[in-house]
Amino acid sequence: MIGIVVTYHGEIDYLPKALHSIAAQTIPPSAVVVVNDAHPTCPLDLVKSFGYGYIRTGSNAGLADARNIGIAYLSAPYYIPLDADDRLTPDCVSTYTKVLARLGKRSIHHYLYSDLYMVQQSQSVWKSKPFDITALLKYNYISATSCVPKSVWEEVGGYDDDFSKLGGWEDWAFWLDAFDQAITGIHVPKPLFYRTIKEESMIKSIGKEQEEALMKLLRKKFSNLYEAQTR
Repeated sequence: MIGIVVTYHGEIDYLPKALHSIAAQTIPPSAVVVVNDAHPTCPLDLVKSFGYGYIRTGSNAGLADARNIGIAYLSAPYYIPLDADDRLTPDCVSTYTKVLARLGKRSIHHYLYSDLYMVQQSQSVWKSKPFDITALLKYNYISATSCVPKSVWEEVGGYDDDFSKLGGWEDWAFWLDAFDQAITGIHVPKPLFYRTIKEESMIKSIGKEQEEALMKLLRKKFSNLYEAQTR
């Protein structure tokens, strides 16, 4: 029912833990694929040892396109994107599966997102919030590691590579794209994965100029949403 797409770009010290966290799910995912975004360190043997699918891009496609390639590969009706340096809690897939069962046919109009564990020098819980478009236009409080119907990904047209080229915010743009298609998120108030914060992580590496460029692109692409909020 739920597939998992792991995007890899050299996180060789972290990838085994990510794959072990998938293998430890109390309800196994229906499919798993690791997309190596043209990094020279090749984890093919490791991925094969778990029995998971493996794709290596011919050139560095960027995070958005790497995810899109993996999602297109999956036949599962729902997917979870997982960065190679992050991990799922053992009940991640089972928790999302239960919520989807309760939603029934309504699930195709929503994606599910959770709280998370932040792992740096110590571990803490980061709590998200119920869906609120006014807040979402100001900042992205929805993690990429969410459970999304593949039909939503198709409706939106995938993750936008223009944001990857500028260095981030593909997920934020995806949630706003979904809202444009009358698709909203449902908050699952429980930590369902571990986010690894490294010194060289994208969150810390985005400078002021880059952030301004990303916000300019975001406001340009979703000008209708931002204008509607100021009326």
